[in-house]
Amino acid sequence: MVSNIRRAFSVKRLLQLLLLLGLAWLALWTTVFRPKLTAVERGRRMAEQNGCFGCHGPEGTQGIADPDSPVILVNETTGRTSTVLSNPDGSFSGSIAGSVDDLLSAVFVNQNGTRNTIPVSRQIFHDGSVGLFKGGGILEAQGDNGPVQLIVEPGTVTSKTKFKLE
Repeated sequence: MVSNIRRAFSVKRLLQLLLLLGLAWLALWTTVFRPKLTAVERGRRMAEQNGCFGCHGPEGTQGIADPDSPVILVNETTGRTSTVLSNPDGSFSGSIAGSVDDLLSAVFVNQNGTRNTIPVSRQIFHDGSVGLFKGGGILEAQGDNGPVQLIVEPGTVTSKTKFKLE
């Protein structure tokens, strides 16, 4: 009987020790091995994983932002910002000065006071060229027989790339 009590006690201690070691490993992994990412990079990865870049270009389509809420366009390279107000349906359109090498993001100020930062999936330049990122996108031009679309699949370009269709 005493032997069974000691065995139960030692099994309980063993399980506690395993749990403690598991928590210690998790703490070590999150502080040492996990990459230190900026909020913009975490947002970009989240958008890529959820397929956001397949639908959203430089303007937000319906429902991307809370209705009648600020959207702050940020040039992370220069520090410039531009704020626009989303439409009642959550769509928005805005512009900010930037070059092909600048990192841009959009900060959505939600009605509950929280903010979501998402990297911009494409840039449109004054000369009509378009900068695409790893998320791919759609390039459009007017052809002899009507509009022409070139679909750049996600992952096709490895870094920001400037395109111009003529």
